[in-house]
Amino acid sequence: MGVWTKIKSVLPVSSRSFHAFEAYANDCLERIDSRQQDLAAEQANVARSLELAQHSLNQARQSLSTLEGSMALSEEKARLRFEVMVRDSHPNETPFETRCRIFRLYPEAEGEIRLSQLANAAMMNALDRICRDNGIDYWFAYGTLIATLGRSGSIPWDDDIDICMMRSDIVKLKELLSEDPDWRVTLVYDRWAHCKQYRFRSTDPTIPCFIDLSVYDWADISTPDSDAQFKSMRLSLMDELRLMEASLPYWSERHYLFERNSEFLLDGGEFGLGPQDSEQTRAEIEHINQIFDKYQKQSQEAGILTDEQHANAVAYAIDNIYDAPWRRTLWRRELIFPTVYHPYESYSFRVPNQARAVADECYPGWPYLPSDILGHNHFSKDLLHNAETQEKLTALIHNG
Repeated sequence: MGVWTKIKSVLPVSSRSFHAFEAYANDCLERIDSRQQDLAAEQANVARSLELAQHSLNQARQSLSTLEGSMALSEEKARLRFEVMVRDSHPNETPFETRCRIFRLYPEAEGEIRLSQLANAAMMNALDRICRDNGIDYWFAYGTLIATLGRSGSIPWDDDIDICMMRSDIVKLKELLSEDPDWRVTLVYDRWAHCKQYRFRSTDPTIPCFIDLSVYDWADISTPDSDAQFKSMRLSLMDELRLMEASLPYWSERHYLFERNSEFLLDGGEFGLGPQDSEQTRAEIEHINQIFDKYQKQSQEAGILTDEQHANAVAYAIDNIYDAPWRRTLWRRELIFPTVYHPYESYSFRVPNQARAVADECYPGWPYLPSDILGHNHFSKDLLHNAETQEKLTALIHNG
């Protein structure tokens, strides 16, 4: 007995009604079957399209890699030709001296960028006076150190100044300036980089210039093993902060949380954020600090960090941005201290005791043109178009 005969035997309907339903059902089944065939064909087409897209993407990647290699080769050839030309004119120079000569030939920045660089130098001079008057040490670092050693002034494409300072000195400086009418050490919690941003800057939020402060701690010794262990702790800290973002919704939403004495920065438009909720900010900053404190304590318990009396090294603190994993985090103490003065613009500022060795470690083969000279922006250059800002930067330079 067929399926329709069985259905017909139990349904109290007329033969005509049953046959009409049978025809309708068969039609539905045929349409379903046809649609399944169409979907299978569409799925095959999508799979083929994805395969072609992946092939095109692989070709594009290969072409990009070839282009990057060609550009790097052309750049190196041009650099070598220029260096040979310079060395022909100065045959007794070492390669390092030749690179420095070329570095000094790069023209200064112009216009608003140069204005901000000179204002930054004047701001650094104000910070240097505060440090000298209060027994606080610091030293130039990163691109600023290269600029100082290579040309005694700003790199044309840079827009900030980088210095390092021991944690106890940053705490001291921060307290000294907590009620200062002109200057402040600001602290911003950066969700993108999972770090704390310390900066010395004007209390006027319309002045975009600042001095970047990297925190350093006292460390026991500087060895490859201890350096690797310390870096591992920093990565674990970042992983933990990522995992707990669900419990930090305000930080996740705004990306930057400003310590109470740093909230004035929100008035300048630099971060594109409105006023922050004080209570939510306080609660989440407390939570974030607990994580930083946890890994700071682990570093001490592991014997990596110690006090000044027992230290043979200094450590790039876990508070800082971790954007150069190839660079050492632990430095022998004698490389840094005692710091010494070196010319920069029309002033002199402190650099590491063995500044060239530190620069060699950070940037082998320096000085050279970095790859980010067209996008090395720490704040929007649109802020420099404001006439009031330009007037204030000019006044800062004249008073520096």
